[in-house]
Amino acid sequence: VFLVGSKKGNSFLCNANTGDVLARMPSHNGSIEMLDFVQEGCENMVATGGTDGVARVYDIKEHFVRGEFRHSEAVTCGQTYRVFDGELVRNLLITGCADGLARIWSIDDAVFLEKLNGISACVLCIKGENNWLVAGGDDHTAVAFAISYS
Repeated sequence: VFLVGSKKGNSFLCNANTGDVLARMPSHNGSIEMLDFVQEGCENMVATGGTDGVARVYDIKEHFVRGEFRHSEAVTCGQTYRVFDGELVRNLLITGCADGLARIWSIDDAVFLEKLNGISACVLCIKGENNWLVAGGDDHTAVAFAISYS
């Protein structure tokens, strides 16, 4: 399977062999800038983000929006990932925004956790791995953050 998004705000889950649409996610009011499969522990979910300033986590099996995450400006990039703190596991959505901020959201609780700054222009890329998050901006900077939620 693969995800596809459009300039018109539509996003679809498709069969890689046939191209058939398997699921349609709720539309955005602007172009889709971010698509991601939610990582292990939250199978059957995908994340979308768009120029309308909204990111969503959508359950493709049960067909409902698990969380809607509002931003002040366009969502330009994002990723889902898991943070391990001892026995605690958190499923997170990290988003980059046109306002230069990275944001961390809990997929488990559908709530905002933290804003991270250090980029003075649009966040172009973001990557979370283990307990680290790295973001790169249109101002030619990259910033690394240690993430911990115990």
